[in-house]
Amino acid sequence: MADKIKNPPHYFRFKIEPITFIMQNNIPYAEGNAIKYICRWRYKHTTKEERIADLKKAQQYLNLLIEQETQPEGKIKLKLTGQTTEEKAEEIQKGLYKNG
Repeated sequence: MADKIKNPPHYFRFKIEPITFIMQNNIPYAEGNAIKYICRWRYKHTTKEERIADLKKAQQYLNLLIEQETQPEGKIKLKLTGQTTEEKAEEIQKGLYKNG
């Protein structure tokens, strides 16, 4: 039986394994994940729904990159809170002083 963790067939069908390409080219996290999902969507899953889910995952990373690139410098909003990093830090600081 093939080792699906070390040698997943949906990645080894390429001349260059996606993780090798991503790491050797120092591709950042979001771009690397988009590449990973795009490379595997046709081959990893057996159902159309699962394949579409991989495309949507790739799309989510691309949307994050577009959002980041269209925000004013330093005003990237955190995905979970919808706040900028400065707003979240200020909220945390206020909470520390209120409870301290």
